[in-house]
Amino acid sequence: MVTGKILRRAQTALDLLEDKKVEKAPTGTVPIFKYHEAYGQIISKLVSEGKTIKYITELQGMPSRNQISNWLVKHDEFSKMMDQARKDRAEVHFDEIAEDKDEDHDASKDEVQARKLKLDRLKFLASKGDPDRFGDRTKVSGDSDAPLQIVVSTGIVRAPKVEE
Repeated sequence: MVTGKILRRAQTALDLLEDKKVEKAPTGTVPIFKYHEAYGQIISKLVSEGKTIKYITELQGMPSRNQISNWLVKHDEFSKMMDQARKDRAEVHFDEIAEDKDEDHDASKDEVQARKLKLDRLKFLASKGDPDRFGDRTKVSGDSDAPLQIVVSTGIVRAPKVEE
């Protein structure tokens, strides 16, 4: 019986999203949601499309931020789905950057600055969502026969020890 109720709630949320009739959840008491794979799939799908957890929790029929956080800790499969969804969202941000065309030759300084800020924000979000692919990389390597050494020079020259 509980599983049927969960599936109906999840289907209601999906129907609202597909019909673009996104309704905000009523304010007041927060219902307790039991984890179900259907919720995990819906939430991870929305995250991979670029939606935020804040946006998702405001939808009617969706759990609160605390409940989602608890699910991430308690359910490994949900945590794995969300990790992949965040990587997919980083790909969405990267695609937005790649699709941005620099064709506004007569744009004002404010428009150019706003556009640059938007692209910087998308780059930042992509780098945090999937640091392996879109993050800044620094690779330090050395030869195994001649390992790297760090020399700190203070500017003080010491006299060599004199053997007596």
